[in-house]
Amino acid sequence: MGTGSISSKNPTLRKNFCKDELSLSLTSGFDGTLSEGQEVYISANNTVTKRTLGSQFPIGYVKVGGELSDLISVIVNASSDLQAKAIGGTLSAGSFVKPNGNKDADGIPEYVAAVEGDYAMGIVLSGGSANAAIVVLLLEAPVIVPGS
Repeated sequence: MGTGSISSKNPTLRKNFCKDELSLSLTSGFDGTLSEGQEVYISANNTVTKRTLGSQFPIGYVKVGGELSDLISVIVNASSDLQAKAIGGTLSAGSFVKPNGNKDADGIPEYVAAVEGDYAMGIVLSGGSANAAIVVLLLEAPVIVPGS
């Protein structure tokens, strides 16, 4: 039997790269109690509801819950939120969007609706009509916009 040895060489260290979570205060649109850990989707401007269908895109999960119309804390699957401008028509809360590559005269990026089959990196948190200010959540990873 060998006695083994202890190497004096420094081991290779791997840094634990972890990102900070993005937690937002959003309004509960669920008629009941939203509890910690429940998945939610964007159901209206700055409002989330409990996810019950596979077709509802999960934007994150509840960190601190509450009742209908309460502000709740949600850890979202996004790296940041962005003030943008709606182009080409109304962009509703919960819809997938993509930049059109332009900025307006004030330097605000312009976003358009993503259509079936497009890759989208954004979802509207607070929508608006054409040329109105909107808030877009920039997703952690692109999604392919599903068909209707």
